[in-house]
Amino acid sequence: MRVSVSYFSPVIALLCASMLCFATPGYAENSEPLWQKAQNQIKASKQWFAKNIEETIVAAKDGDESKTLRQSKQFEQWKDGEAVYVVTKTSVENPKAKDGKQPNFIEMFASFDQELVAPEIKFKRLADETLQGKTKLIFEVQLKEGGSSKIWLDKSSERLEQRVDSVSMAFMLDAAVTTQYVHDEAGNIMVAKVHTKVDVKIPFKKMKMEITAAQSNFEAKPKKS
Repeated sequence: MRVSVSYFSPVIALLCASMLCFATPGYAENSEPLWQKAQNQIKASKQWFAKNIEETIVAAKDGDESKTLRQSKQFEQWKDGEAVYVVTKTSVENPKAKDGKQPNFIEMFASFDQELVAPEIKFKRLADETLQGKTKLIFEVQLKEGGSSKIWLDKSSERLEQRVDSVSMAFMLDAAVTTQYVHDEAGNIMVAKVHTKVDVKIPFKKMKMEITAAQSNFEAKPKKS
């Protein structure tokens, strides 16, 4: 079984491909240096890929018992600009539970990364938070169709630590993607974990799903020719 890394692009990224940023009172132009640093780090994280992925999928269709799939994936090759993985290990809990049709996350979230780093995007600086004794800078971006993104930076190091993208569409779905970042000793930034949570509310297609992809063993992506 082979899968493309774009499925996990944090982006395994969240918002429908048609969503566009819009101006909201209280949201500023892209002029604050710290916000630009956040954007630059988001872009820099795309220059790396994980050779190993540990994935857990928990899904329940319309109130039925949940089914859990765990699988280990290992990088095999590049094809058409995408990393292809082979599944090396898999296990299923409660295999008799009904399967729900998995939403097309690639199509749903494809444009969000590009929108988030666009020069013209509007953002809002929120009040700082203290987590585990460390102060975090927080930015918020609002988008159409109820979509939003929150970005956490460590105040002392100005390093990007976490991003949460969410969208709520009445009578259709609520979804959130939490992306956690890691920095190596050289200062490079990579995506360490992506947690996707979706609640589909469409009649006769209702389902709940959570996907956690823990990534490791990073390498720089080959440069496009």
